[in-house]
Amino acid sequence: MFSLDATTVVDFLRRPSPELVQRMAAAQRAGDLVICAVVLFELSYGAARKAHPTHLDRLNDFLDGGVTVLELDTADAWAAGQIRAELERNGQGIGPFDTLIAGQAKRRGLTLVTSNIREFARVPGLALEDWRA
Repeated sequence: MFSLDATTVVDFLRRPSPELVQRMAAAQRAGDLVICAVVLFELSYGAARKAHPTHLDRLNDFLDGGVTVLELDTADAWAAGQIRAELERNGQGIGPFDTLIAGQAKRRGLTLVTSNIREFARVPGLALEDWRA
């Protein structure tokens, strides 16, 4: 199961590589695509901030295409808190939204698909993939 980060969704909606289109289509057909509710927040905020109807339409079409939005539950939040504390102790902190996204993916055994590998790679044990190339 694959959890998409906002960077991957933005790449897919704006300038998808053939590899990204192929991987997304295969995962969608298999029912293996999810996004964290935090990612939905990031995407909806970005689209609304631009105030361009095309951006909102593209996002809605993407969400209607077989992507499940996972709510952040208590266990996800707890896992994210533990991750953030560990990273900060090691001087490797990441942003709070990325920590929530990583916490959910790691706790649920999901592979996080992102083009921001450098930041998320700080989270020990988090499975990561970059589908751009």
